[in-house]
Amino acid sequence: MANNYTKFSFRVAANAAEQEWLRQTYDRIEAVTFHETEPANEWEKSLLDHGSAGFELFYDEDSITITSAEDGDVQVVCQVLQRFLRHFHSPARIGFDWAETCSQLRPGEFGGGAAVISATNITIQSTAELLQKMLNENSPTGTEIAD
Repeated sequence: MANNYTKFSFRVAANAAEQEWLRQTYDRIEAVTFHETEPANEWEKSLLDHGSAGFELFYDEDSITITSAEDGDVQVVCQVLQRFLRHFHSPARIGFDWAETCSQLRPGEFGGGAAVISATNITIQSTAELLQKMLNENSPTGTEIAD
Protein backbone atom coordinates (compact mmCIF):
# COMPACT_ATOMS: atom_id res chain seq x y z
CA MET A 1 0.00 0.00 0.00
CA ALA A 2 1.20 3.49 -0.82
CA ASN A 3 0.51 6.82 0.85
CA ASN A 4 0.05 9.96 -1.23
CA TYR A 5 0.87 13.43 0.05
CA THR A 6 0.09 16.96 -1.08
CA LYS A 7 2.52 19.47 0.41
CA PHE A 8 2.81 23.24 0.26
CA SER A 9 4.08 26.18 2.25
CA PHE A 10 3.69 29.82 1.29
CA ARG A 11 3.24 33.22 2.88
CA VAL A 12 0.41 35.73 2.41
CA ALA A 13 0.75 39.34 3.55
CA ALA A 14 -1.98 40.05 6.11
CA ASN A 15 -2.60 42.80 8.62
CA ALA A 16 -4.26 42.15 12.00
CA ALA A 17 -7.84 42.36 10.67
CA GLU A 18 -7.04 40.07 7.75
CA GLN A 19 -5.31 37.59 10.04
CA GLU A 20 -8.34 37.53 12.33
CA TRP A 21 -10.66 36.90 9.37
CA LEU A 22 -8.46 33.98 8.23
CA ARG A 23 -8.30 32.60 11.78
CA GLN A 24 -12.10 32.68 12.13
CA THR A 25 -12.58 31.15 8.68
CA TYR A 26 -10.11 28.36 9.47
CA ASP A 27 -11.80 27.64 12.81
CA ARG A 28 -15.18 27.51 11.07
CA ILE A 29 -13.88 25.07 8.41
CA GLU A 30 -12.45 22.80 11.10
CA ALA A 31 -15.71 22.89 13.10
CA VAL A 32 -17.77 21.99 10.02
CA THR A 33 -15.46 19.26 8.69
CA PHE A 34 -15.14 17.64 12.13
CA HIS A 35 -18.97 17.76 12.49
CA GLU A 36 -18.80 20.02 15.55
CA THR A 37 -21.30 22.43 13.98
CA GLU A 38 -23.79 22.39 11.13
CA PRO A 39 -22.87 24.01 7.79
CA ALA A 40 -24.40 27.48 7.45
CA ASN A 41 -24.32 27.70 3.63
CA GLU A 42 -23.69 25.72 0.45
CA TRP A 43 -19.95 26.34 0.52
CA GLU A 44 -19.71 24.99 4.05
CA LYS A 45 -21.80 21.96 3.01
CA SER A 46 -19.30 21.27 0.23
CA LEU A 47 -16.52 21.16 2.85
CA LEU A 48 -18.03 18.01 4.36
CA ASP A 49 -16.54 16.04 1.46
CA HIS A 50 -13.02 17.13 2.43
CA GLY A 51 -12.70 15.78 5.97
CA SER A 52 -10.56 18.67 7.25
CA ALA A 53 -9.34 22.11 6.28
CA GLY A 54 -6.38 20.50 4.52
CA PHE A 55 -3.96 23.20 5.67
CA GLU A 56 -2.58 24.94 8.74
CA LEU A 57 -1.99 28.61 9.50
CA PHE A 58 1.03 30.15 11.23
CA TYR A 59 0.90 33.83 12.15
CA ASP A 60 3.65 36.43 11.90
CA GLU A 61 3.43 40.15 12.55
CA ASP A 62 2.49 41.09 8.98
CA SER A 63 1.78 37.78 7.25
CA ILE A 64 0.35 34.30 7.53
CA THR A 65 2.13 31.16 6.42
CA ILE A 66 -0.21 28.54 4.97
CA THR A 67 1.18 25.02 5.03
CA SER A 68 0.40 21.37 4.61
CA ALA A 69 2.87 18.61 5.41
CA GLU A 70 0.78 15.69 4.13
CA ASP A 71 -2.87 16.10 3.28
CA GLY A 72 -3.06 19.49 1.64
CA ASP A 73 -6.34 20.40 0.01
CA VAL A 74 -5.50 22.77 -2.85
CA GLN A 75 -9.16 23.33 -3.74
CA VAL A 76 -10.13 24.45 -0.23
CA VAL A 77 -7.09 26.73 0.10
CA CYS A 78 -7.92 28.37 -3.23
CA GLN A 79 -11.55 28.89 -2.22
CA VAL A 80 -10.58 30.37 1.16
CA LEU A 81 -8.09 32.75 -0.45
CA GLN A 82 -10.64 33.85 -3.03
CA ARG A 83 -13.19 34.52 -0.28
CA PHE A 84 -10.45 36.42 1.59
CA LEU A 85 -9.72 38.64 -1.44
CA ARG A 86 -13.44 39.26 -1.99
CA HIS A 87 -14.09 40.06 1.67
CA PHE A 88 -11.36 42.69 1.74
CA HIS A 89 -12.15 43.96 -1.80
CA SER A 90 -8.57 43.31 -2.79
CA PRO A 91 -7.36 43.65 -6.39
CA ALA A 92 -4.34 41.50 -5.47
CA ARG A 93 -3.55 38.06 -6.79
CA ILE A 94 -2.13 35.29 -4.64
CA GLY A 95 -0.15 32.42 -6.08
CA PHE A 96 1.33 29.25 -4.68
CA ASP A 97 2.69 25.93 -5.83
CA TRP A 98 2.50 22.47 -4.32
CA ALA A 99 4.13 19.07 -4.55
CA GLU A 100 2.44 15.71 -4.81
CA THR A 101 4.53 12.81 -3.56
CA CYS A 102 4.09 9.14 -2.78
CA SER A 103 5.65 6.76 -0.26
CA GLN A 104 6.22 4.26 -3.10
CA LEU A 105 8.13 4.89 -6.31
CA ARG A 106 5.20 4.57 -8.72
CA PRO A 107 4.94 6.23 -12.12
CA GLY A 108 2.34 8.97 -12.20
CA GLU A 109 2.28 9.40 -8.43
CA PHE A 110 4.61 12.41 -8.31
CA GLY A 111 3.90 15.90 -9.56
CA GLY A 112 2.28 19.02 -8.27
CA GLY A 113 1.03 22.24 -9.69
CA ALA A 114 0.49 25.94 -9.26
CA ALA A 115 -2.50 28.15 -8.53
CA VAL A 116 -3.19 31.85 -9.03
CA ILE A 117 -6.17 33.27 -7.14
CA SER A 118 -7.95 36.60 -7.55
CA ALA A 119 -11.28 37.84 -6.27
CA THR A 120 -12.86 36.81 -9.58
CA ASN A 121 -10.87 33.81 -10.79
CA ILE A 122 -8.96 30.71 -9.71
CA THR A 123 -6.49 29.28 -12.22
CA ILE A 124 -4.84 25.94 -11.48
CA GLN A 125 -2.36 24.02 -13.60
CA SER A 126 -0.88 20.68 -12.66
CA THR A 127 2.61 19.64 -13.62
CA ALA A 128 1.02 16.80 -15.63
CA GLU A 129 -0.90 19.38 -17.69
CA LEU A 130 2.24 21.47 -18.12
CA LEU A 131 4.21 18.42 -19.25
CA GLN A 132 1.54 17.46 -21.79
CA LYS A 133 1.49 21.02 -23.12
CA MET A 134 5.28 21.04 -23.46
CA LEU A 135 5.25 17.68 -25.24
CA ASN A 136 2.65 18.96 -27.70
CA GLU A 137 4.55 22.16 -28.54
CA ASN A 138 7.03 22.27 -31.41
CA SER A 139 9.23 24.70 -29.54
CA PRO A 140 8.49 24.50 -25.82
CA THR A 141 9.33 27.46 -23.64
CA GLY A 142 11.63 27.12 -20.71
CA THR A 143 15.28 26.45 -20.12
CA GLU A 144 16.96 24.26 -22.68
CA ILE A 145 19.79 22.04 -21.55
CA ALA A 146 22.57 21.73 -24.11
CA ASP A 147 24.37 18.46 -24.83
